[in-house]
Amino acid sequence: MVGVPRSTGCQTCIQRRVKCDETHPECLRCQRRGLQCPGYVKDRKFYVYSKKATIDQGEGATNSATIIPIIRPSQSPPKDAIIPSSSSMDQVVAPSLAAKNIDLQCREGFCTFLDTKYRYQYYGHSCRLGVTWFDMARNNQYSAAEAFNWGLRSVGALQMGRALQDYRLVHASREMYGRALYHMARTLNNPALVTADTTLAAAILLGGYEMANVTGEKAWMLHSRGISHLYQLRGAQAHADGMGRTLLLSFKGFLVYEALLNGESCFLEDEEWKQIIPQMIEDETRRGKVSRLGALIDYAGHEIARCPGFVKRTRSLVANTDPTDDERGSLVKAITECQNTLYGYQTELTAGVTASRKSQETDFAGVISADLVGPLWDYSMQGVNAAIAILKQLLTVLRADRTRREVPKVTPRQQEYQPGKTAWKALDYSSISGAIATGRRARQAPGPQQQADFETWFDRVSMTMGMLDETAPFLNYTS
Repeated sequence: MVGVPRSTGCQTCIQRRVKCDETHPECLRCQRRGLQCPGYVKDRKFYVYSKKATIDQGEGATNSATIIPIIRPSQSPPKDAIIPSSSSMDQVVAPSLAAKNIDLQCREGFCTFLDTKYRYQYYGHSCRLGVTWFDMARNNQYSAAEAFNWGLRSVGALQMGRALQDYRLVHASREMYGRALYHMARTLNNPALVTADTTLAAAILLGGYEMANVTGEKAWMLHSRGISHLYQLRGAQAHADGMGRTLLLSFKGFLVYEALLNGESCFLEDEEWKQIIPQMIEDETRRGKVSRLGALIDYAGHEIARCPGFVKRTRSLVANTDPTDDERGSLVKAITECQNTLYGYQTELTAGVTASRKSQETDFAGVISADLVGPLWDYSMQGVNAAIAILKQLLTVLRADRTRREVPKVTPRQQEYQPGKTAWKALDYSSISGAIATGRRARQAPGPQQQADFETWFDRVSMTMGMLDETAPFLNYTS
């Protein structure tokens, strides 16, 4: 918008607010006062004007989608404003429109992130869900949650920056990530919001950003620990359907993965988390989204989630100086039952997929697309096979420990039995993890930065329930 002064007098007379005689080249008033007349050239002033933006700022309203703030003449941008080093004309003249455009691009960038990093996990299971991540990213229903919004933007901007090799976008994603952390801290201090779906979704996004950012540090494990607390605080029933189920399916593989790395049990082994699986299947049936393949994967995933707990209990029992037969018998029985259950799922999955490929059982895959059945079965079987191998090794350790404790001393000079050490020597370390065997925690958390196939790392963790080479080096174990 251009403003042009309406007066035809010289600039001095206009400023003095007196009538100019408009004599050329210099007016007589300026000559009589001994002033140099500036002439009659009119200065033009340019203004940036947005009616909606002015009303919003006048009411003190804050638009959660605004990334580029409105900048008026003689006004400096806020310190926390995320503005590229060279602002475009759109960002200067129509900042509100530019902000919405950037927000939309970041959200679509997040969808691209899912499409490339979680292709099989997302498309293989989203057809069974009532609410998907695409729905959450593209629906304004969740726009009021600032931590969730900035989490989406940070992951989306990072994805676009990497794809376009644009350092400015990558840098902007870090700024957005910082904002997401700020709003996340405020949300966690609000009792009314701490158990909200968008709060857990924001935490998952922050964890995903740390894993995708390839920092080489343990930051993603810290997020995983916090996410684990949020799941438990919300309870199992909050994840039986709707957005809650989507959030559980999205991160449960990483929870098992992190538990194995830290040598801790995973809360997903608790019975309450198994009891919601029939509710999930009932919800699918009600919505016409049934899949026998998907249901078997869910049940197998619960059994796999018990493995970190079995590893921890076995280590504790072997290290105990005087374990009771009841303790040992109870643990052996639980491990054996879990192993047999996984054998059953292994058989059902293989038979179902084989029959489905031969068109003998068309309903096995259900709503899952035929081209995704193969990858889903392959990844799931990797997780099942790895879990079975771990359980076999644990049973071997327990038998070896019991045998060695029962061996009588041959001579007085014979070294006394040392619980927690010699039992593990019964195993071949080429087929069992030294880290698990000695109880050593991982100093450096294995993550996508250490993987040659970075693009498939996220999919593999999710679909194998965390049973990767670095956490379960029993994949080549044969009985």
